[in-house]
Amino acid sequence: MTKKRNEIDDPIGVLSLRLNAAFQRRNGADWLDVRRRARRQRAPLSWSRRRVLVLAGALVLGVVACAGSTGVIPWLNHHPLKIQAPSLAPPCRVSDLRVSLGYSVNLRSTDGGFKLENRGRRACSLAGRPRVALVDPRVSGSRLHVISEPPQKSPPGALDFWPPSLLRAVPPGKAAVVSFTWSNWCGPGAAPKAVEFRLPDGERIVRSFASSQRDPHSQLGPGKTAPRCYRSRGQTSLEYDAFFPAWTPSEVLSTYQFNARLPLRATLITKGLETVRKRVAPGMYDTYFRLQRGSVFHYRIVLRNTSRRSFHFTECPLYSETLGGPGNASNAYRSETYVLNCSSAGTIKPGGRAYFAMELRVPKNQQLGMSDLMWLLHDGNSPSGTPDITTWVVP
Repeated sequence: MTKKRNEIDDPIGVLSLRLNAAFQRRNGADWLDVRRRARRQRAPLSWSRRRVLVLAGALVLGVVACAGSTGVIPWLNHHPLKIQAPSLAPPCRVSDLRVSLGYSVNLRSTDGGFKLENRGRRACSLAGRPRVALVDPRVSGSRLHVISEPPQKSPPGALDFWPPSLLRAVPPGKAAVVSFTWSNWCGPGAAPKAVEFRLPDGERIVRSFASSQRDPHSQLGPGKTAPRCYRSRGQTSLEYDAFFPAWTPSEVLSTYQFNARLPLRATLITKGLETVRKRVAPGMYDTYFRLQRGSVFHYRIVLRNTSRRSFHFTECPLYSETLGGPGNASNAYRSETYVLNCSSAGTIKPGGRAYFAMELRVPKNQQLGMSDLMWLLHDGNSPSGTPDITTWVVP
């Protein structure tokens, strides 16, 4: 069938006639009338090829942006700067310090510690190694096994919140602690009644158990200061640590220029994570989240505003990812500390949530099998974290 000439020359006019017949209303403007008035009021648009290409490109970018917007803030590989070691101050003297002893008597050991608070007017240093001893000649020589532990080190990759360099200049009002463990007291005679502490320069401080603070939750009753004898032929053992800065988490974070208390509760989103099923007993299976050695584990964290006011970050806090397995092997524990990518979080309304993408780098030598993954947000109050999720590391 051959189309009429006016349909070929003016297809828009033909469409207008058909629409006019379908939608014409009595005593009202019809489709053709509206079309005629539009022609008289403005000239038809004239589009160049360049304008068409620019518009098409803008539409494509808009579609891609909408498709890629998931509401999840991307992960940022940003580690905090390490604390700069202060200049070395003059050594602390006994006259500069308030020294106190606290202890707890348990079934197998007496665990205690000396707290040394700087009560002077200027900073002083506690560099070097302290010495701890039981004040009793009967436990000297071959009958006393003394173990002096080196300074504690953070796990590989972890930020050292309490680096020993802080002790190069202990400010007034700040303190350090030296912990000790006394175990396997088998006599002869009565147990030692006091503990001796020596500063690195040799100055001596003695504190008796009777005049010191005893933990009310000790496992052995009142009046007991010595641990039980569980190896009658073994030596009495005294193990003590190096100086450790007794800064609070808030004080430590202030050295990283962050001391805000955040009304946020963290949750690790497990939906969509790959799982593995393992047999734990005959006929019993447990499900774990799968991690692979040498890979990057992608997951998400949601932070919920628990306050009654809208919240926005004034500075981005620190957080830690910790992957820990059973045992004390060097490849059983791993921790990394980063700065949260909060610059695009915007305002979080009361009860509102912000979602953050996270990445965990699983070491190539990570201990195989079960490990716990913990995520901690460090704020000026105390670290607030998520409940551990149990993972299973595969080759």
